[in-house]
Amino acid sequence: MSNTSVEDAKSGFLEEGFYQFEDPEIGSKIEEMRAHHLPFSMSEETGLDFWRKNIRYNTKIQDILSALGPEPQSRYILIYQGFLAPDPAHIQTSQVGGKPTDYLTVQAWPKKSKVTFYSRSHTTPGLTRITAPNTLWEFGEAQLLQKGCEAKSCSFEQGGWVIADGRIGYRREYERSYVWAYAKLNVLEQYLEEQRKSQTPGRPVGVQPPASCDVDELVKLGVHVLR
Repeated sequence: MSNTSVEDAKSGFLEEGFYQFEDPEIGSKIEEMRAHHLPFSMSEETGLDFWRKNIRYNTKIQDILSALGPEPQSRYILIYQGFLAPDPAHIQTSQVGGKPTDYLTVQAWPKKSKVTFYSRSHTTPGLTRITAPNTLWEFGEAQLLQKGCEAKSCSFEQGGWVIADGRIGYRREYERSYVWAYAKLNVLEQYLEEQRKSQTPGRPVGVQPPASCDVDELVKLGVHVLR
């Protein structure tokens, strides 16, 4: 990406809480993976290879992540990989708390998919969230609109990407998406230290790679590995 394009993406991300762009290639790759019943989980070779080729070595995505976390201690570390099923009846968020850009998600959306993001919900104070059954958090739409969080629909006819602040609210309209969650290195280190000291630690964060994987090499690529 050019410096101008990166700055536009960064500016949009910081203001709106997300940045999206269409990518027919990723739509076709998801379609192919599904057609051959190949797993996206990074605990499998196919899922690890998918992440490596399409995110870790995706220049556009990496340029944006680098712009949002430019210092060594603020670089982004992958801490989770999963999927989000469509759920048009609810508006949810992946993260509660944290400072701007502490946590973000990279989302791959297939062909014919649609999602609505509520812009500025990542920084709007006074929003009430409740725990959802799927371990995410849920917003009521009325309060989001009342506080000026604009509903912005993103349709991916041929597939595409979203890079989103972990705290933004979104409604998943059509199709399952695939998600990779990142935390800044200094934020992750603080969380892990708090977990070590806690009498009631939370759920572990990290990726469980396949047995054949070189764990040290994966760590060098910016992955927090469950050991």
